[in-house]
Amino acid sequence: MKVARMVPGGLIPDSLFEDHIVFNCPDAGKTLMVALRAWDTNGNSNSCMVNVTVQDKHTPKISCPAPAAIDCKDVFTGMDLTKYGNALAIDACGATVTEETPKFILNSCRVGTIERTFRATDSQGSATCTQVITVGNSDVFDPLTDVTKPLDYTVNDRCSADELKPESLPAIYGNPVIRQSACGLAAASYKDDVFNIVTDLEAHMIHMFSNKPSK
Repeated sequence: MKVARMVPGGLIPDSLFEDHIVFNCPDAGKTLMVALRAWDTNGNSNSCMVNVTVQDKHTPKISCPAPAAIDCKDVFTGMDLTKYGNALAIDACGATVTEETPKFILNSCRVGTIERTFRATDSQGSATCTQVITVGNSDVFDPLTDVTKPLDYTVNDRCSADELKPESLPAIYGNPVIRQSACGLAAASYKDDVFNIVTDLEAHMIHMFSNKPSK
């Protein structure tokens, strides 16, 4: 007994019958009619037809790009994450790969992780994988080396403390200069200690600065 696919008109010559039929991916999900034919020793034959439903039994497999490490200065809204790779799907009859909305798990200094989840889907189901991109800061703020303090300032013709606020003084005597990376958030604040010497009608003011380092 041998088997063959049905042909238009239904008359299948003996030459088309084989020991087996190969079904391919374009047949998946379809119901196809095949013919079975048997011969006796005298060459007489008889045939019957049967419907065959072709199924793809394999769910897809997916492989994510390797983990990556980047600097916080390279993280910005709308950044192109495809430069860090794309997922690869493996499936008998092909699968569609989609990427979900990335998760930016970052602190205020843009340090943390970015998670990219990919999904491969075919008619039998789906599979997912996640790439983790670690975001670090290669230039961490150090208040001992990244802050230049303002110079001391002496004046003899001021009577109002408002005239001696840092923003009112020349730059080199005013606010400290802070050097930090593109993703740093260091800032400085101050409070005044005023010492009045009544006998000499003098006043001494000390600006006490405090730094708020970035994380």
